[in-house]
Amino acid sequence: MKNLRSLRFTLLIALFSCAIPISANAGEPTSVGSVGIRIAQIPAAVAEEPLAGSYIISRLQPGISLTQRLEVFNTSTQEIKVSIYPGLATFKNNKFLIGEGRNGNELTSWTKLSPNILVLKPGATQYFNMTISPPADALSLQQFGVIWAEVQGAPNASGITAVSRVGIRMYVPVGNAPNISIGYQVTSSTINEIIVKKSLVSRYIVEVILFFIFLSLIFLILLLFFLRRGKSDRKFRKENERQLEAQWKRERDRRRKIWKTGSRSHQNPPHQDHYEDENE
Repeated sequence: MKNLRSLRFTLLIALFSCAIPISANAGEPTSVGSVGIRIAQIPAAVAEEPLAGSYIISRLQPGISLTQRLEVFNTSTQEIKVSIYPGLATFKNNKFLIGEGRNGNELTSWTKLSPNILVLKPGATQYFNMTISPPADALSLQQFGVIWAEVQGAPNASGITAVSRVGIRMYVPVGNAPNISIGYQVTSSTINEIIVKKSLVSRYIVEVILFFIFLSLIFLILLLFFLRRGKSDRKFRKENERQLEAQWKRERDRRRKIWKTGSRSHQNPPHQDHYEDENE
């Protein structure tokens, strides 16, 4: 009994010691690289500007298109699908404010990206063209926006999809609008990156983990069942052996008793005959 209990305890400890690290890894995804966007080509008109490598700051003229080359890179170990699109932004009280979702403004309506969907292999880099075409009647204003690179993860077990995006800011004066004062304090890096984690496929990992935990539990239940059944079988066999042994002993005693009784009955007649002969 003690051996069976200790075996059950050992199996449970082994099961949970295997399950807990896997669950911890699923709950705390580790970084496997990054996806980022950066400027690949700086127009000659702003080549001397120190912020031209970080932001899109070219002046636009009504009716004249501007094309600039950008790039998206993938340093992760996974194949990543990236959506590229322009987004709304405003500039108030010396703060660059980003709009929600894919809301747009005049600048985003003038902006075309080709291609706008990129599938990057691990370690790959792909280029795309940004073309801004202000109409001939565009007003001389300061325009703001963001060129976004968006990575959408797989839905998790609750059906929630995690979306991460990173972008390049657009500070664009149009026509005779004054130059935009950006300020060096807003510059952080010439590379904008999304940290890619294994949680992008967390739903499938969780499903696989749960499947193996379920199989482990079924195996444990079956193992305990057969161990219990084997113990019952051994107990039943021992009980049968005890009953057979007791029956054999009773039969042996009965035969001995019969043998002893039979021996006495055979010995008495000769003595009686001898006694009668002497009397005669």
